[in-house]
Amino acid sequence: VGGLVAALGARTDVDRAVEFATSGIDRLGDDDERARADLLDAAGAFESARDDLTVWWARPALLVPGVAQQSRAVTTMASAGSDLARTAADATENADVDSIRPRNGRVDLDALDALSEPLQRSLASLRDADTRLDDVETPLLLGPLAERLDTLRTEVTDALGSAELAAQAVDVAADLLGADGPRRYFIAFQNPAEATANGGFMGNWAEIVADDGTLTLTRSGRSRELTEGGANPEGRRIEGEPEFVEVYGQSAARYWGNINYTPDHPTVARIMAQLYPESGGAELDGVIALTPHGLARFLELTGPVQVGGYPERLTTENAARILLHDQYVLFAQDDADDREGFLSDTVRVVFDRLTDGELPGPRAIATELGPAVDGRHLQLWSRHADEQALFERIGADGSATRPAGVDSFGITTQNLNGNKIDWFTHRDIDYGVDWDPETGTVEGTLTATIRNDAPTTGLPPSVIGWGGDESLGQTPVADGENLVWVTAYVSHPIEEVAVDGEPIGDLRFDELGHQTVRIYISVPSQSERTVQIRTRGVVEPSSRYVLRPLRQPMANPDDVSVHVHLPDGWAAAEPDARSARDAARNAVTWEDALAQPRLVLDVDRASETRAGVDRLRHGG
Repeated sequence: VGGLVAALGARTDVDRAVEFATSGIDRLGDDDERARADLLDAAGAFESARDDLTVWWARPALLVPGVAQQSRAVTTMASAGSDLARTAADATENADVDSIRPRNGRVDLDALDALSEPLQRSLASLRDADTRLDDVETPLLLGPLAERLDTLRTEVTDALGSAELAAQAVDVAADLLGADGPRRYFIAFQNPAEATANGGFMGNWAEIVADDGTLTLTRSGRSRELTEGGANPEGRRIEGEPEFVEVYGQSAARYWGNINYTPDHPTVARIMAQLYPESGGAELDGVIALTPHGLARFLELTGPVQVGGYPERLTTENAARILLHDQYVLFAQDDADDREGFLSDTVRVVFDRLTDGELPGPRAIATELGPAVDGRHLQLWSRHADEQALFERIGADGSATRPAGVDSFGITTQNLNGNKIDWFTHRDIDYGVDWDPETGTVEGTLTATIRNDAPTTGLPPSVIGWGGDESLGQTPVADGENLVWVTAYVSHPIEEVAVDGEPIGDLRFDELGHQTVRIYISVPSQSERTVQIRTRGVVEPSSRYVLRPLRQPMANPDDVSVHVHLPDGWAAAEPDARSARDAARNAVTWEDALAQPRLVLDVDRASETRAGVDRLRHGG
């Protein structure tokens, strides 16, 4: 009896402790003082539960079947939870990541180094708690206790991921900031109003050096300076990138504007790092790609900026519009020098504001820049493997390589007009899949509608006029017409390619783990064209299907939808919160497929009864 009373009392303490721990972990980063108080309360409640179950008169309960499982589970939760809560509370006081605030362009590397030990202690405690909680046998646990255990496990798993990321970032941050000597980074400013696969024409660039925590803007210029730079521009060659050379040739070695024809930022960055020393620059440690949409997010950190005599201050809300379109209207074709000066001045003014005064802590910076990373408007690459691993973990690496076992799909469109007409380009992409989990058969249809809202008059040639060179064999088009190089990326063999419903000839390659098809189409003013690719293949039979939409940074965001149809006898197990189940067609749909980096569908065999219930429940 004493053991039962102790177990009941301990369970009450565990209930309170889990509530405190959940609240404390959720508050981390937003209100660390309240988080610390909640975590200390959680530790006290966990310790009270542990004490209830370790008194001498409670020990006989460990011999009673059924009660023993409850008691052991509560003891494990209490012990692991107490250690975890106290370590986490200590970390809020001694490992405050947000205390590292850039001031006047410098990060205090000693303060950064001081975070490492308490972060590692917190990480070790989380890993220990994760292991101990996973060892608890759950089948015989009472419902309320099993629910509390699941809650605590989920909180620990989530916190473990965050702690691993924080520790990984702290481990490499000092090196990134030049703790062991100067680091040199190249920034490619890409303009998706003149679309290329990796983000847009690179008109401007800059070089930043990090040394002992201090950032300095050392060089900046136009891409033609790099094209014409170095001792032997005509003799430059791309080495060590055979797939890029096979697909795109060697023209990028001589003309910097062609480097970002591939959608894969690591490939673009490696080539830039290789060619920069041969183009008048020095050895690089990393490459950053940034579009006006990405630059606009930095203005959340600096506030609005005034650039020269431009009539508007640049803000988060208007920077993309001004840099992608309005400046080309204000500075007409014969004012190219003024426009280029405006772009260069913008780079320097924003950098000066970022390095003048104090910026927020890392969490706030990550929150503000997150949308730019998600849309690939900010892409990062380092030649150092541990730093590149961090960029990959946070999804900032801009990789377009198909992951193993993933149905990766998408299109890229590239501007062949030499103008900024893609301010008016809109793309609607739909991918439909028929997947048989038992046989692994996959049939896919990728449909991309490209709409051109550009007018034929009223804007300067730099926006809607043809800017090519017929002597180079380039094809002229009418004002307001968009000549587009389309590449479709799919994961399964291509069976048919059609434009506006008519089959056409095409060029096919293997690229970045995808099957790809390249076509050229012209989209007249105020018109749209539709490209459709049909595929068929076989994957390993499985109860899980994973898809990844391939993202291209564009002036206007894509509308991307995905539909996976299942054969009779199969049903989605638990579609994620962003998907919808269509019982009538036995399909799962994601209407906003770019809202997450991967789409995961788990399925189960469905009885006729279950299928009927689903049809009634979902209105089928």
